[in-house]
Order: sequence, then structure tokens, then C-alpha cells
Amino acid sequence: MTLLKKLLIATSMVLFTSIASAESFDLGDVTGESVFGISNEVVGAFEDTATFTLTAPSEFEAVVFNFSFATFSAIEDFTISIMGQGAVAFSEVVTQNINFTLAAGTYDVFVTGDAGTVGSYAVTVSPVPEASTIALMLSGLGFVSFVAKRRRKL
Repeated sequence: MTLLKKLLIATSMVLFTSIASAESFDLGDVTGESVFGISNEVVGAFEDTATFTLTAPSEFEAVVFNFSFATFSAIEDFTISIMGQGAVAFSEVVTQNINFTLAAGTYDVFVTGDAGTVGSYAVTVSPVPEASTIALMLSGLGFVSFVAKRRRKL
């Protein structure tokens, strides 16, 4: 390979990894939704935004996945900030599940990081079930177990 080809490849790789990207997502009113979220494939430094509205206060659990194919590990400086009502709901480097409660209102989500050559992330948010829902599920599971055990005896 000639020196010129090597220089062209090296230059294109440097330009490719330094591209900054930004995406915007409008999720609308998510009150009562079972699951909502955003995901994106990113190159280099990125700052994505999403907007959503709640008409009633809700408690949520967010599951976050992020991966950089350049380093085969988490995206560098990966942060998620949810801002609304003039205050930050949370803002931290995310590598795990997060539980949080939000009041009614409009919120902006900012996802930032540096994926290097290429990476992807997904943020999936679902409401935390109420205690009565969990109790109903457990009673149904108990009933099914009782019926199954009774059928084995017959």
C-alpha cells in the first residue's frame, strides 16, 4: 500500500471519528403508556434530545443499554438528563437501571456521550407497577399453582 493511500485512510478515519451528531425525538404524551423510550446508532460525539409530556405524576424505571464498537465497552461520558419544571430530575453517568418519579408536565431528555467510531444506545422506560397490581399477579400465580398441584393428585 502506498504512502498516499495510508494517509488518505488515516485522514478519513480521523474525520469519521470526530463527527458530532444530534437527533431529536418527540414522544408526545406518554401518560399511561406501558413502555416508551429512544434508541439511536451514533458516531463520534453526540447530543440527542427527546421531549415527552405527562398529564399525571408517575413513577418509572429506566433500563439503559449503551455500547461503543470502537472500544467494545460502554460509550465514553454517557449521560442522561431529564429536565422539566425548571429542575433536573436526574443527571448521571448511566450503567444500570434507574428508578425515578416525575410530576405532571413537559420534560426534555438529553442523551450525550462519545461513541468513538460507532456505537448505539437504547433507553427503555416503563412505569413501576403499583402494589395492588403485584398482589393481583401473585394471587393469580398462587391460584394456578394450586390448580396444577390438585390435578397431579387426581
